Amino acid sequence: ITNPITIGPDAKLSELGKVMAENDMAVLPVVDSQNTYLGEVGVINLLKVGVPDYLMMIDNLNFLLSFEPLEHLFEKLDEVSVKEIMIRDEKTLGPHASIIEAVSEMIKHNKRSLAVLDNGRLVGVVTAMDIFRKVIQA
Repeated sequence: ITNPITIGPDAKLSELGKVMAENDMAVLPVVDSQNTYLGEVGVINLLKVGVPDYLMMIDNLNFLLSFEPLEHLFEKLDEVSVKEIMIRDEKTLGPHASIIEAVSEMIKHNKRSLAVLDNGRLVGVVTAMDIFRKVIQA
C-alpha cells in the first residue's frame, strides 16, 4: 500500500480511535512531519490504556460485571498521546524486499503488517492480506 494512512506522535487517543474506526484499521504507522517512521500503534495499545496493570495479573476476571476498567480509557482519550502508547523499533522492510522476505518476517515476528521504509521514510505498508490476495490471484 503506497501512501498509507498514518498518524502523528502528538495525536490524542481520541483522534487515533477516530482514524482507526473511519478506515477500519487495527494498526497505524506513526510518522513525524517529515514522514520519518517512528513506530506503530494498534488497537491493542489503545485498549491497554483502559485496563489497569493489576488486572493483567489476575487469572480470572469473571468477577467483573461491567466495563468499569475501560472507563479509565474514556477519561484518557483527550489526555494521552500516541507517542505514549506506540511501539518503537518495529521490524520493517526495504522497498525492494521480496514477497518471501515479507512473509518470513511476518511469521517470525507474528505481524500482520510491516512498514516499508526508504532511508527511514515511510513509503508504504505491506499486509498479510495483500500478500494473500496476490498469491490467490496469481
